[in-house]
Amino acid sequence: APYAADLDTTICSNTTHTLTAKAFDAAGNSAVSGEVYVNIFNNSLTFNSVEEEDGYVKANADGSGAAIGTLTDLAIGRGSDGKFNRTLLSFDTSGLPDGATVTRAYLTVTYGSKSGDAWASGNSLVIDAKFGTFGGGTTEVGDWASVATADAVASIASFSSGTKQSGDFSAAGLAAINDFGMTQLKLRFVNNQTSTAYIFIKSGAGAKLTVEYEL
Repeated sequence: APYAADLDTTICSNTTHTLTAKAFDAAGNSAVSGEVYVNIFNNSLTFNSVEEEDGYVKANADGSGAAIGTLTDLAIGRGSDGKFNRTLLSFDTSGLPDGATVTRAYLTVTYGSKSGDAWASGNSLVIDAKFGTFGGGTTEVGDWASVATADAVASIASFSSGTKQSGDFSAAGLAAINDFGMTQLKLRFVNNQTSTAYIFIKSGAGAKLTVEYEL
């Protein structure tokens, strides 16, 4: 009788792979099948954030007193100064093929440090997506309140080490991915913390946007 095997192509390189089967009988004799060739092409790209354009902006709850953060890692949540931090991540997504239809996207971030529990009382860390840039590209004070193309396209659950993957982007979030240039993401908490509670994440290779698509 014929047999079947599953192959997870998502962990395979995009090339032609050669498959063979080896069978054994009860006496230990073996035979190898002829070769079967499988062409694998995973329609997926992963983009590192553009570190020199990443940053974070802090402001009062009403958006007043906005200022660009000066630390290397990127802050989200309420700082010890009582201001609320929002992080901006920039991705050059122009590498997507012309005519690609984005079918899935998610963000992976890397833990830096934290204080308190910014997710307490059911708070949620969400991602706003911008087709293009919120301002001029590099982080600006106006980015804190700048309007996104799509709000809260995905969320990131609480974590305190390693990396964390967001949920899949909503349909509106997928439509906000720019296949001709930059896509920016703003990370913010839905509710303002009542005391110091924040998380720092990494930029550059520490923040990755994975995009799956069809042609």
